[in-house]
Amino acid sequence: MASNRLIPLRISNKKAYVWDIDGETKGPHTTTHSRPSDIATLRSYHRLCGVLTGTLPHLSQQNVFLGVPLLLMPEEVVLLVEKGR
Repeated sequence: MASNRLIPLRISNKKAYVWDIDGETKGPHTTTHSRPSDIATLRSYHRLCGVLTGTLPHLSQQNVFLGVPLLLMPEEVVLLVEKGR
């Protein structure tokens, strides 16, 4: 089950992006706690797909395989806000 932690959305040009892929948070005394990444949580728990829009560092001249950020549709953002996520 997903945690009650809010998923941070970055808004740019009226579009919402999700950037977290590492699944780690810093806790007290600089310990690291593992958790599912925000993108994995959106896809598995909330059943939201979004669209990966970034390029991969080692394949920057192609557009077949894409990486972070994950772009959300306005309807997906509204659903997350209504659920309090």
